[in-house]
Amino acid sequence: MPRLAAVHDYFEVVYVVENAMDIDLARKSITLKSGDVCFISPGIRHSPLIMEKTIAL
Repeated sequence: MPRLAAVHDYFEVVYVVENAMDIDLARKSITLKSGDVCFISPGIRHSPLIMEKTIAL
């Protein structure tokens, strides 16, 4: 499944409430699990892959 990439001129905060998700950040892939927080700086290209039944804010 293709991922949509985004770049913003502001900070983005991702909080995983339940389950898990992958996110590509500047050519590096990380997995976020329940309770994890990710701060994405302005200008960083990122593309999330939210897995089934995941709740993320």
